[in-house]
Amino acid sequence: MYLFPKKNRESIYVGGKKLNLGDVMPFTIVKKISVGEDEYYIFKSSSGTNYMVPSIYYNEYNFNIGQEIKGWVDKINCTGRIFIEPFHPHYNVGEVYSFDVVKILKPDDKIMTKDVLIVMDILNSEWEVEAAGKIKTMPQKVSCRVDIIKKGQLYLSLHK
Repeated sequence: MYLFPKKNRESIYVGGKKLNLGDVMPFTIVKKISVGEDEYYIFKSSSGTNYMVPSIYYNEYNFNIGQEIKGWVDKINCTGRIFIEPFHPHYNVGEVYSFDVVKILKPDDKIMTKDVLIVMDILNSEWEVEAAGKIKTMPQKVSCRVDIIKKGQLYLSLHK
């Protein structure tokens, strides 16, 4: 039993090379495998290290075997397992893009005070964006900043 929770690592040595959280690396998609009912891509780094990446999060990325991509070290857990996040094919973290507004969700209780916009990206996936307050008329498009991309999901905020 631990008195304090184990912390995720910020760096780890792999094959004599130090990998840091956030490091960007090139990968080759070597193959797609099945383990039980789950499917994984095998990403091979330029140093020859293979990484298993769950394919379920990246089906819309339309990866091909042999394709060269870039990704970053998203997480290194307390046991040393390295999680890779491939770059999104259309969006970059920190950039602002225009999204189509699909609908507005109004708060249904007193705890939520802000409306939530449902927006659609270029791949026809829908994402939630918290509005600055109450919205009177639904806009057709809004500018959103991509704050984070994790497991293929976009986390957006309205850009002013």
